[in-house]
Amino acid sequence: MLVEGFFTENLREQKTADSIFDASIGKIAIVNVPSAAKRAIDSWFSINDLFGLAESLPTPVKFVRWFVTNGEHNSMNLFVDSINKYSHKMTHVLVKNHHFSDDWNLLEEPVYATAISKALTIDFPTLKESCATEIRGSEMSYERALNGEGYFRNKVVDRHVVKVFIDKFSAIFKQTEQFKNLEELGHNLYDNNLSGFSTSPLSISPENTITANNTVEQVSNEKTNARYTATKSQKSSKSSK
Repeated sequence: MLVEGFFTENLREQKTADSIFDASIGKIAIVNVPSAAKRAIDSWFSINDLFGLAESLPTPVKFVRWFVTNGEHNSMNLFVDSINKYSHKMTHVLVKNHHFSDDWNLLEEPVYATAISKALTIDFPTLKESCATEIRGSEMSYERALNGEGYFRNKVVDRHVVKVFIDKFSAIFKQTEQFKNLEELGHNLYDNNLSGFSTSPLSISPENTITANNTVEQVSNEKTNARYTATKSQKSSKSSK
């Protein structure tokens, strides 16, 4: 299921984001949001008391924030702010995006190291630039690339490169133990091309997990479009049989 919603500081329109939470009940929901949505998301959590609501449900909703970073000050300052506000309310996973940077020395500074100690950390692998460019430019899913569509039709080496990339980041996601149903998460990633190149997912899982990422992209839009998907979890599938 693919749904369009908005994170906005305009209280009259803020309710459009509520369907994200609704989609989390018994499902995995993955939401892409840019860093510009930070204040709107903070407001959404606060006004709706989402943490209180999550704990009160028969099947509690668990929040996880996947924070994609390139290791620069602007990005890491947002991460520290999120840790200070929410570390006791949601799990944080710091995603070091090696597609954008190979210099992570900044993370050793005390203020960042302290915040990182309160989170899980993973290294998101880099993808061969020609493959990344084609996938982004044509808005192609990984599944289509693996099936040899478009640019990848006669590119045996590049198809293999994409497969290795997927295998790497799938293993990395699995190590976090944040998704009970990694196979369905993988289908979501393939189908919606949530590559981690420039966006950040907010996800909600079987038990249920809401995950939010921030990117380093800075924009000043009052209203931020959020695209998300939801799939049935293993738990809900079993209970329906």
